[in-house]
Amino acid sequence: MPQNVSLRVPVEVWLRIFRYATVTSQHSLVQAVATCSDFHGPAEEALYTFPTIFNKWTANRFHSTVAESPHRARMVRGLRLVCSPKQADDCIAALKETFPLLIRVETIELAFSGKEECLPRPTATSLIEGTSSNPHSLRRIRGLPLYASRHLIRCLSKYPHLEELHLYQYSPLIEDDEDGDDDDDEDECMLGVLKKLRVLSCPRTMVSRLKSAGTITSLCITEAERDVMDNVATLFGHQLVSLRLHRELGNYSGMAYPTNWFKWEKLPLLKFLDIQDRGRRGREIEGQVIRAESLPHSLVALVWAPSWAMDCALVDSRPEQWRRNKIRDFADTVLRRAGGVKTVVYRWSKGKAYECALKGKDQSYCEVLADSLTSDEYAWVDKR
Repeated sequence: MPQNVSLRVPVEVWLRIFRYATVTSQHSLVQAVATCSDFHGPAEEALYTFPTIFNKWTANRFHSTVAESPHRARMVRGLRLVCSPKQADDCIAALKETFPLLIRVETIELAFSGKEECLPRPTATSLIEGTSSNPHSLRRIRGLPLYASRHLIRCLSKYPHLEELHLYQYSPLIEDDEDGDDDDDEDECMLGVLKKLRVLSCPRTMVSRLKSAGTITSLCITEAERDVMDNVATLFGHQLVSLRLHRELGNYSGMAYPTNWFKWEKLPLLKFLDIQDRGRRGREIEGQVIRAESLPHSLVALVWAPSWAMDCALVDSRPEQWRRNKIRDFADTVLRRAGGVKTVVYRWSKGKAYECALKGKDQSYCEVLADSLTSDEYAWVDKR
């Protein structure tokens, strides 16, 4: 490579390229760095800003590296754990000596492989106790939800600046409390002690027991059913900005349009609404009305993943083009009739989504493949 060729591209551009490479292949990034000494600075920053730990061996290697090079430890802002559930305990145990060195880590992302619904109670507790050496830096624990016991909540109370948390279940049982405290007030145990918590992901059973909204502005509800929405509106109606729902529809008739599912005007500050469906549609209902007017005027973006479009769950096996037309009609109607919606994104298949908008003076409908960030859960959480 001719001298200084790499410098013709701004360092910020190389940094973005290298950060993308850390997600696709850290090994490829290391090989790329070897081709030019000018790459060392931005590549090292990309590699250590949010490193990925795959197993106990990589955890030990990572510990050796940051222990020998403190400047690399100071680069770390997040840690992504990607391993099988069987290796989780060993991986977390291997990182216990590493966490005290990571004085600036803000995010822990749990991306364990497998079909587990949550990080089991002992493993979740071990993780939180292991990171307690730097309680003032941690802001986000995201990805696979933690099994939420009382003991875990008490451990989390040591993190005064925690803003984001993903939980699976809360069991207010006496035997779950090592101190014998039989107080089953979940609100006091969680939102009462996590005073800066802004982003919460949890199942509907947990939401239904909350008695105050705390400082939550972004909410994700798993296993969501219609009966929990009135409680959401009562608690969070005047502060919720982002809402993500994993709807459990069961066997149903019609298109299950999200506009018709709830009186969304009860959430007057909502800007982002993301609905992911699970369920099988039984039959067609002719003339179903899309009630776009029920959406709040504050709403800017609506994301929908209808199960009947994504998994061909129609009993009558309507052709793909019919399903595509139905969802396009929905997007066009929302864009034209809802007060402030600028973008509708529909997920068509795994890893593929389409972004719809009205363009030009004639406000013609158009759609393009959506950028991955458009409908990414963490992108809208971080932005808001």
